[in-house]
Amino acid sequence: MKMRKILRKYSGREKRRVGDYLHKISSIIVSEAVKYNAKIVMENLRHIRKSVNKKSKNLRRRVK
Repeated sequence: MKMRKILRKYSGREKRRVGDYLHKISSIIVSEAVKYNAKIVMENLRHIRKSVNKKSKNLRRRVK
């Protein structure tokens, strides 16, 4: 019984901390972009290593 209470208390703590940290970092990036009138460009980097393996040997060396 006591263990379940402790688990309920601490479950999701790390996820909330990471989410808070990422929110703070993204806010800083946006404020800097606004300050310097810059644009933010985002790219999906999922599976980038798999796609690079199909490319040339020199490109593979730079990514890994």
